Amino acid sequence: MIFGKDETRVEFVLNTGAKERNKVLFDYLYDRRDQLQKSFGAPFEWRRLDDKKVSLVVFRQPFDGYERANWSEMTA
Repeated sequence: MIFGKDETRVEFVLNTGAKERNKVLFDYLYDRRDQLQKSFGAPFEWRRLDDKKVSLVVFRQPFDGYERANWSEMTA
C-alpha cells in the first residue's frame, strides 16, 4: 500500500524476473479482469508496460493524505 498526499494505492507488481513470463501472467489476469474487478468491487488500472520487464495492476483511491483522521479509512 502506498500513501500519497492526494491518494492511496495498492500495486500488484508482476515481476518474476523474466519479462516474457510477466507478460503471460498479466495477459492471463487481464483476460479475467471483469470477474476480478467484480469480485473486488471496483475497477483496476491495468498497466502491461510492454517496454518494461514488470507489469502492474493498480487500485487507486483519492484521499487527503495530510488529514490524520482519514488514515484509518485509507488502510481499510
